[in-house]
Amino acid sequence: MHIRITLTLLSVVLVPSLAHAQLDCMISTRERVSTLPGPTSPVLAPFRRLVHAAEAIVKRNEMFLDGARAIRVRTTIDFADARPRVATVNTVAYNEGAWVSGRCAVIAQADRGGSISDGGIHLVINDPRAFLGAADNDGVLESFAEPLRTGDVAGFPEYNGMYILLSASRRVPWIPVTVADALDREARRIERSRTDWEREKAQPWLTEARIEESYEFMKKIDARAADENRAAMLGVLEEEQARRPQMEAAHDARLATQADDLRAYRSSFSAEQLGEPARIGAFPDGTVRVDDPKGRRLVKVDPATADLDPDRIHFIRVFASGVPADPVPGRFAWMERSKAAIDLAALHALMR
Repeated sequence: MHIRITLTLLSVVLVPSLAHAQLDCMISTRERVSTLPGPTSPVLAPFRRLVHAAEAIVKRNEMFLDGARAIRVRTTIDFADARPRVATVNTVAYNEGAWVSGRCAVIAQADRGGSISDGGIHLVINDPRAFLGAADNDGVLESFAEPLRTGDVAGFPEYNGMYILLSASRRVPWIPVTVADALDREARRIERSRTDWEREKAQPWLTEARIEESYEFMKKIDARAADENRAAMLGVLEEEQARRPQMEAAHDARLATQADDLRAYRSSFSAEQLGEPARIGAFPDGTVRVDDPKGRRLVKVDPATADLDPDRIHFIRVFASGVPADPVPGRFAWMERSKAAIDLAALHALMR
């Protein structure tokens, strides 16, 4: 994937002031896109204006600009062509380990991790998967563990103890995976296992003709080794002829039983129950249970998000990085103050 990079002078270079004694300078915003059109394309312009308005709100955060120690701040915006359009806005504070001497810049390796950045405020715009973690995707159903709501920040829900959700509709951009969805996927998995097994069974058996062919080739190189290998392979052939039919029959029976058990399990649900949210657990034999009261509730991306206006902001994931066990004195407390000072109401107003 080729990434186009455009640098835009959207931010005024700042010098330290009494208000922001720790801010050395504000570096020009960096914009990148993974697909056409480019960031300056008229097609992207309405959405881009809103994204930059969100960036400006983040940069008004007085607490963030007054770092735990001397910092330079730069925002990187990445656009992706999706439905609706997606952008990430990463505003990062870099300590002196990342600075380029003599000019308001940071080294090329500044975003590769390590200890040269002190923290950041990160927005993910219009990407519902940003909340959802690792996917279980069989090519038909893409599901995720439901995010855990852990509290509220300024009246907006927080998930998994770190991600704040701003939504135009005040709704989450995911919906439950139903019992029927989960059962259908299990049926597809059993069917794919059966198809793979039939393909495996169709592989040719070891035969005396193949053993003799190998023997004739090897004895030209090492007759003694050829004799030993031939004897060993004939033993394998005898064992395969005795065991393979029973093994294949047993596996056929296991697959048939799995399919029968799943059909019986599905028939135990009423039409109403099939439409209820699935909770995934397991039976003692390892087969999947979709109505486990203690099970993991599954969700999927709300398909309605694909029909949203591509030029608007519909939802934002807000995250402020910070580590409670941070070894740098005062840095975690600074990031906690920065998080509390994010103007969530102003960001939410961009959705109107």
